[in-house]
Amino acid sequence: MKKKEKIIGSLIIFAVLIIFLTIGYFNTTKRDLTQKDMEDMFVEVNKSDAKQTSVDKSDKKEVSNTNNKKVIVEIKGEVKKPDVYYLDEGSIVKDLIQQAGGLSEKADITAVNQAKKLVNNECIIINNKDQVNSNIVNKDINKEVSVSAAVSESDSIININTASKDDLDKIPGIGAVTAEKIIEYREKNNGFKSIEDIKKVDRIGDKMFEKIKDKISIN
Repeated sequence: MKKKEKIIGSLIIFAVLIIFLTIGYFNTTKRDLTQKDMEDMFVEVNKSDAKQTSVDKSDKKEVSNTNNKKVIVEIKGEVKKPDVYYLDEGSIVKDLIQQAGGLSEKADITAVNQAKKLVNNECIIINNKDQVNSNIVNKDINKEVSVSAAVSESDSIININTASKDDLDKIPGIGAVTAEKIIEYREKNNGFKSIEDIKKVDRIGDKMFEKIKDKISIN
């Protein structure tokens, strides 16, 4: 009886040991798998961060390339260094002037819009003050001469007894054909005795005479 109890007790202890060993084995395996899963997760996260960083760098590179676009423009005239320049896209005329060393002492920028955005392949010309002033004076002189000539021409009196065909043609309302008829009349009648005699010329009536009487004479 005692031997049977000992054998049964031994079997129970052995079974308990096996159970504890089995439980311990599965706990250890579960712990190892969990740790491995954690490591894999960190690797995936790191890969994702690296990929995102690469995308961010690519975006920054594209922005940088956009900002580095250039326009090529030429500047002439009254600047210290007239030449062709490469400037960043979006630059204005003032930036170009500064790039060219600034304005000379004789620069005239009254007609220059320094805030204008530069366009690729355009040419900016800075005028000279002396030339601008000279052009203004010349325009005024030409205008005065033109007005003076017009007044002189309008005030001129045509002698219908001596005027050529071209001179007669200058009388308002008198054309080339009527001018010839005036010459024919004065040759046949030894000239006009009074300005009213011009009404005897074909094509010239009272209305025409009223228009030209202040423009003609017989002396």
